[in-house]
Amino acid sequence: RSAMADWFVAQFLDEWEVHRGTSSDVPKYNKRCLESDFHDSVTAKLQCRGPAWPGDTPCRVADRLMNQFHNEFIRIRSYVELGDARKLVTDQDRLAHFLLRSRELVAMEAGACNFHRLETIKNPFLSPGQCRECVRKDDLGMLKRRDMEVIESRRMQLMGALQGLRMKDGKSVEETVAEIICGRLEKKTKLVRE
Repeated sequence: RSAMADWFVAQFLDEWEVHRGTSSDVPKYNKRCLESDFHDSVTAKLQCRGPAWPGDTPCRVADRLMNQFHNEFIRIRSYVELGDARKLVTDQDRLAHFLLRSRELVAMEAGACNFHRLETIKNPFLSPGQCRECVRKDDLGMLKRRDMEVIESRRMQLMGALQGLRMKDGKSVEETVAEIICGRLEKKTKLVRE
C-alpha cells in the first residue's frame, strides 16, 4: 500500500479498514479494484467513450482514466445548479470521488477486478415511483443482497459528491441521487452512454 501513487486510494483503503464492520459493510467503492495494479497492464484494450468523447475510440489506460473522470463530471454536473458546478472538482473530498470512481471502472475494464453496476443488474423495483422513494430514503433492506449493495454503494458515492451543493429545480440531494440511480436502472439517460 505504501507504494501506491494515488493518495486518495490509500486514504479510502485506510478509512475502509477503520469503518469495516460498523454502520455498513457495503464499501463505497470496490476495494479490490482500487487495490489492483491494473495501470501496469499496457496490453489492456480500452475504449474512450461518451459523453465526454465523440464515439468509441481505442485508448490507453491513462487516457481512459481521464475520459471516465470527465464522463462522471458531465453526468453529475447536469444535475447541479450552475453556480455550484465548479465545486464538484475544487473541493478535495468531491474530487476524490471522481478519481476513485474512474479508477474503479477502468480497473474493471482492464480485467483487474469485477463488480456489478446499475447498468448490469435487472431493475428490482416495481415502479419508477417506488424506486425513487426507496432510494431517496435509503430504504433498500427488502432487496436481494447483490442488488442492495450495487445501489447502496452508488448511492453513497453520489451523496458524497453532491452533498452541500444546490441541485437544479430546487430538488434535495437525496431526490437528485434517486433520480440518477433510478434513471440508470431504467436504462434512461439524457446523455450518450458511458
